[in-house]
Amino acid sequence: MLDNVVHKKENIRVLSPQYDFEYTFLFYQSNRADFPMKYFYAFSKFPMEKRIQIKNYINEKYNLEEEDLDILMDYAPNIRKQVMRKLASLPMNKGTKRFTRLKQYIRDTLSSVKTRKGFLVTFSGVDGAGKSTIISLVSSKLSEKYRRKVVILRHRPSLLPILSSYTYGKKEAELRSINKNPRSGNNTQFLSSFIRFAYYLTDYLIGQFYVYFRYTLRGKIVLYDRYYFDFINDAKRSNIVLPQWITKAFFRLVFKPKINFFLYADPDVILKRKQELSKETIVELTNNYQSLFSAFGKKYKHSHYVQIENIDGQKTIDKVMGKITELS
Repeated sequence: MLDNVVHKKENIRVLSPQYDFEYTFLFYQSNRADFPMKYFYAFSKFPMEKRIQIKNYINEKYNLEEEDLDILMDYAPNIRKQVMRKLASLPMNKGTKRFTRLKQYIRDTLSSVKTRKGFLVTFSGVDGAGKSTIISLVSSKLSEKYRRKVVILRHRPSLLPILSSYTYGKKEAELRSINKNPRSGNNTQFLSSFIRFAYYLTDYLIGQFYVYFRYTLRGKIVLYDRYYFDFINDAKRSNIVLPQWITKAFFRLVFKPKINFFLYADPDVILKRKQELSKETIVELTNNYQSLFSAFGKKYKHSHYVQIENIDGQKTIDKVMGKITELS
């Protein structure tokens, strides 16, 4: 392929159409996938003479008998089988050479995973601190900057459904959760609180591996809108009433995200945005979060705990992006 490049304007070297198609064809057939529409449209614009020439080249080289180039752009088991048989017959893919190439592939794959590994970022703060707006805008900027998919998770991995879904069903439970005010649960019992906490802790302990293998290891960026810290500072939000030392102790079993942001604002500013919490509660929760982040920042050296006063949205986004760029 590299021996058959063509020169375009400004001396840019690109593959000839024939080899460009072959590379794309081999990639998507071997991965059992159709051509993405952008490639389908690109090759469909070729003149008919060129399309016939490419079709004949592929048919002859891979022992196929397809009548139209469009057919080769759709995944088909019989086509893939013939292609893989042809590739396996090449001298470079036989005997010890096959084993050597397999080792190279494994090495390159592991190297790619290491260099393109994603990361976790959490956002905490009381209701009205502006987390949702900041997370939404930061998500767009991260996707644009790193050219990776950004996944937003709410509070926990959510591998397990919220407990009320067992009573009301998943949709009704989620609707009730959205519509009710935070910290409005009336649970006061230690045993029921511990059972609820154990259930959600299980979601973290199992779900964190799910998140790691499904997202982080595949190079995706995960943003948490609230994290385990809520169980330490604001467990009542999850209708849990437990001594803080209990929920704090189990944090040692939970993954420590690389970067953790705590967004806060003046109580009067928050009350103008939302009237769900009293001024006293806002002050108490804010102080608790600031103390917790300061303590964790000293205790967990490989994890960063950043506190930002969210007064000006754009300045907050700039600080968040600057810190992520610095540490990622």
